[in-house]
Amino acid sequence: MPAEDLPRDPDVGKLNSSLNEGLENCRSVVANYRNLLKGDKAQDDESDDTPKKTDADP
Repeated sequence: MPAEDLPRDPDVGKLNSSLNEGLENCRSVVANYRNLLKGDKAQDDESDDTPKKTDADP
């Protein structure tokens, strides 16, 4: 990359800060999605433990 195309130091700091914020947001979204999936799985597990009624049951 030619020297004239390189960002200035203050721009690099701002860019780095912006990237860090974006990464934190991404991590938060992934963590929330994982928790959501765990919650759905926990509900599925609970429903699997309950006996299923069939037509043969009174």
